[in-house]
Amino acid sequence: MDKFLKKHPNRIPVYVHVDDKSLYMERNKYLVPNELTVAEFTRVIRGRSKIRACDAIFMFVNNQKKVLPPNGATFQDLYKEHRDNDQMLHVTYTLENTFG
Repeated sequence: MDKFLKKHPNRIPVYVHVDDKSLYMERNKYLVPNELTVAEFTRVIRGRSKIRACDAIFMFVNNQKKVLPPNGATFQDLYKEHRDNDQMLHVTYTLENTFG
């Protein structure tokens, strides 16, 4: 992973886990720009999956603690604080029905 990080210094390796079976994605590994915010990445994930408009999507980092990051946090900051031993940032998405 060190070789990969040296090759792409302005990208963060992210592995996306999903808690809900209805949230299916073809890809789970992403290279995210350092300055991308949580809100922008959530928009990307929403566009790549089949989520109904009435479902809210929530992202958690640090699989042991399940931390809900602020929408304005950049992935560079999240990576510094919550990266795993495998040098990847693991995020988990879950759905919540907002209208009933």
